[in-house]
Amino acid sequence: VTISNFIKQEITKHLDVSNKSITVIYNGYSLIDYNENANINYIPKNEFYFTIGALHPKKNMHVLTALLVSNNKELIIAGSGYESYRNEIIAEAKKYGVENRVKVRNGT
Repeated sequence: VTISNFIKQEITKHLDVSNKSITVIYNGYSLIDYNENANINYIPKNEFYFTIGALHPKKNMHVLTALLVSNNKELIIAGSGYESYRNEIIAEAKKYGVENRVKVRNGT
């Protein structure tokens, strides 16, 4: 069992599983009613990169800050999790001098 066709292709490319069935089961999600009157606490001023997910070191979101070098784009990360990892993301952005264009928002 795997979570995407891409991963299924990678498995069959690198492993001998010709005699085994691989099933794709996508990650679940639940729809939340959209509230048009919701308080929007940030609107990007420039073009931006957006990602959503758990704030966890295994997600490697800190490497995304390098995408902001030599352009005016912003990086918006929506997610909840480890505050220490949020701090690591911001510290990495500071290495590149782009911390003012990295926004980490709580996704809950």
